[in-house]
Amino acid sequence: MRSVSLPNSYRLLGRGKYTEVFLDKEHLQVIKEAKNKAVQSVRYIQNEYEKLEVLNSSFLSPKVFSLEENEDGIPSLVMEYVEGKTLRQILDESEGLGEKLSKEIAKTILEDLINNLFRLHSKFKMAHFDLSPDNILISREDNKLYFIDFSLARFEKEFQLMEEPVGKVDYMAPEIYEKEFGFFSDVYALGIICEEVIKNSEQLNYNEKINFLIASMKLPKFDARITIDEVYHQFNTINMGVIKRQTTKKSNWIYLLIISAAFFLAYVLINSDSPKTKSKSSIQKKYKAKKKLSRIKKASKKRRVSKKYIKKTNRKVKYKMNQDTKNIFKRIIK
Repeated sequence: MRSVSLPNSYRLLGRGKYTEVFLDKEHLQVIKEAKNKAVQSVRYIQNEYEKLEVLNSSFLSPKVFSLEENEDGIPSLVMEYVEGKTLRQILDESEGLGEKLSKEIAKTILEDLINNLFRLHSKFKMAHFDLSPDNILISREDNKLYFIDFSLARFEKEFQLMEEPVGKVDYMAPEIYEKEFGFFSDVYALGIICEEVIKNSEQLNYNEKINFLIASMKLPKFDARITIDEVYHQFNTINMGVIKRQTTKKSNWIYLLIISAAFFLAYVLINSDSPKTKSKSSIQKKYKAKKKLSRIKKASKKRRVSKKYIKKTNRKVKYKMNQDTKNIFKRIIK
């Protein structure tokens, strides 16, 4: 450890009961410092460093670079800065705007939450003991989900050494008050968080099944509560079932289109004329057209004749005089 002094220019990111978190703008690093030299504050910083060092290559949390002390002997962690928002901020913003998280975002958050906790428990044999939306960070760049604040985290072998209740009241499992500690406490908190995500999102395709799974995570007795392994496998089964149904629906539509196209093609082929029939049909059409034209010409000729006849008739009627009229006309002239 080397001695460092935190400049006043550091921007405060957050403040807890025993620690304060700053952003080092110059180096783009996070500095998490104990508030004082009290045993509890120092213990939290040292414990978090130990847990984060193990998780450094896991991508479950931001990386830790070093554990340092300032001139007063107050320890601090130097960690990777991941720009993003906590799940609490995301949920509050959507609620404040009166909007629901999209299905895609909610589904991704649920998947990452369950997958990350499954890996933390099964691979690293570590429980977080302070899971809450405040301690879940989602990066702005790639929407990757990280767990943060491992000051209360414990390895499985350390569970028996725990004596006092830990965690946030709203996410604390009932057995914690009876001083029972284990992985099941994280599962209880996970159930509460998943429930909040579901309530603040658009309805998912598997709402009923996931609600039943959440109820299994929130059972009041730890020995009856579902384990993270079962949560992981059941959720993936539900998820794969939804994907399979959606794929089946798409496949059905594709088959329906293919069959419709086949029927249409068959209909066209059956009703299409052969070359001979086509030529015969064209001759018939030409013959009908000529016949029609002939009728039109004849009709027009008849009309012209009748007009001439009418004119001639009119002239005859107008100028022709019978014998009596002629005799009368002759007398007048004489």
